[in-house]
Order: sequence, then C-alpha cells, then structure tokens
Amino acid sequence: MSRKTIKGVEEYLKAVWAINPPSHAVMKLYRGQSEAKPLLPKLFRSPNQASRVKAVELTLLKHFKNDSPFLLPSKPGNDWDWLSLGQHFGLPTRLLDWSANPLTALFFSVERAEPKSPTVYIYHCKTSQIISAEDRKKSSPFAINKTRIFQPSWHSNRVAMQAGWHTVHHIYSKKGKDGFRPLQDMEFHDVRTVEISIDPTRASHVRAELAEMGIKHGTIYGDLQSVCAFIQTSLGIV
Repeated sequence: MSRKTIKGVEEYLKAVWAINPPSHAVMKLYRGQSEAKPLLPKLFRSPNQASRVKAVELTLLKHFKNDSPFLLPSKPGNDWDWLSLGQHFGLPTRLLDWSANPLTALFFSVERAEPKSPTVYIYHCKTSQIISAEDRKKSSPFAINKTRIFQPSWHSNRVAMQAGWHTVHHIYSKKGKDGFRPLQDMEFHDVRTVEISIDPTRASHVRAELAEMGIKHGTIYGDLQSVCAFIQTSLGIV
C-alpha cells in the first residue's frame, strides 16, 4: 500500500487523479475513516471471534428481516441487499462500506470534530471481483471463499446519496482454524490499495471546503438528524 498526505480538497483531488491504477483495474472505490485502522467489516472486528460470528451471523440477518418490515424504505430482493440495508442502519455485517465518489470518502474521513488520523483508502477493482445484480439472485454472501465487491440496489435514500458500494469479506480457514484478515494483510488487495492521509490539524478546513461544495451531513445522510449533526460540528460543539 502506498501513502500520500494532503491538507485540502484541491490537493486531495490532484492526488486521486494522479494515481496510476494497477493492470486490469476497471474502477476505483473510496473509503474514508477518521482513524487509520485495519480494513475489516464491523462484524469481523475485535473482540468478535470467527467461531461466534459463524454461529450467529445468519440469525442476525433473520432477526433484522423479521423485526423491520414496517420500517423499511424498501424491501430487498436478496441477502446481499438485505445485508447492505442493515449495514447502513448499524447492523454488524461482513460488509465494508465504500463509495464511488472520492469526495464522499473524504467527508467521512473528517466527519468527526477531531479525527485522530483521517485517512482515505482507494481500492482498484477487477471485473472478476464484482458480483452483478443477476448473480446476487443466485448466490449467497455467506458462501463466498474470497473477497467480493457489489453495488447495492438503491434500497434507501442514504445508499443513493453516498454512491455506495461494498466489499464483502469472508472467514478465512487455515490449518483448521477460522479467523479474519484485513485487506492490508493480503498481498492481492494491498497492491491494489492507495492510502491518502489528511493532516488532522486541517480537518475543520477540509470540512468547510466540502460544505461549500455541497458535501455535508444533510446531503450525505439525507435526514434531519444529520442536518443537526452538521450544525453542531460546524460550530465546534462536541
């Protein structure tokens, strides 16, 4: 993984467009984090253990399906999109959120008032990794044996506004022992990833620049709670 550091939106966009993609890459995905942590989905992070996840993962989704019918913005047609919908509202899943929009990822990296080590990850995808809408009707996200990528249906206003995509991770088994591996720990994915660090002392400046471009809580999340969060952050209230 290569690394760059930036201090503003213009510099960030120049860094993004200057990246030479690896061979056979068909598109870029972007992920912003307020802290440079391993690229692992929420369900696969410590203290969760692989044995426990395998035991409860299907039950998590089953409960979400059973308990949410009257609250759904739309009803997904397959388990990939069900996981995506749950992911966007806080359900721990094996999905990791990405965006097709580099400015959306930059927003997430500096969203918090005082991000520790704001970082944007850029991942170069191969066609063979992408699960099509037709494939999702015939396959299961719980049966994969390598990391896959898909663009969810626009099951909610939020996923549409964020130009959302997901990497779908799997549980690794080595010598009879199950476990989790972040993308950075696998050579295939590491060489396809670029890391852009944002100077944390410039986070408020970057947020202001993004807001001037219409990239803010209200346009990223599309609800009143997010509008209030933006007002709070913009005035420096924790």
